[in-house]
Amino acid sequence: MLKIARCVPIVIDSNANHAVRAFYAQWGAPTSYGTCCIPLKTTSLKYISVLQKQRVNMNPMENEFEGRCQCGMVEYRICGEAATLFACHCSECQRQSASAFGMALWIRDYEKEIVKGRLKSWIRNMPDGRKMLCEFCAECGSRIFHQMLEQPQVISIKPGTLNNSKTLRPVAHIWVNNAQPWVLFEEGCLLYPEDPPDFEDMFLAWSKSNPVMEKHQD
Repeated sequence: MLKIARCVPIVIDSNANHAVRAFYAQWGAPTSYGTCCIPLKTTSLKYISVLQKQRVNMNPMENEFEGRCQCGMVEYRICGEAATLFACHCSECQRQSASAFGMALWIRDYEKEIVKGRLKSWIRNMPDGRKMLCEFCAECGSRIFHQMLEQPQVISIKPGTLNNSKTLRPVAHIWVNNAQPWVLFEEGCLLYPEDPPDFEDMFLAWSKSNPVMEKHQD
């Protein structure tokens, strides 16, 4: 006799973040919104409740990032994995941000959606010969994204454009030799005189300070 597993009805709304939609999709839920039933034998009520809480109280550091430009003509949504967040004190970032430093939130394996408006772009030639795509609002000029052309799997969000940036804490500062003399660095942050030799320590520091919820297994 065929045994029918008990199911839990789950409602997926348009605010559900990428991780929640991906998990539910394996049980037939639409990736945007709708309803599906999850067999209890495949997961636990505890994990379901955690996912539901995550859907309702989304952490902007996990998987889905929404923001806009200063004038509001451009709105965007990025889904992906946050890799690290750092501040750069080089002269170019000071000039670009019109401030003491620039910030970069790296997202890898991402999906990008321009919800409203249009972006303009230009290519910046880096001192080492690499090329950076810089995207900004066509109306107000707010810088929104950076991307190295040889790294198409990674995009950098200018984190000040996020709708929710209250939890943003950089794990590193680079080009501190060029920092304004009044800038104070938080204890425990990674500090680099110029460009770091690699970003592995920054990735590790980010993962430690922003742990991703591990998938529950029965």
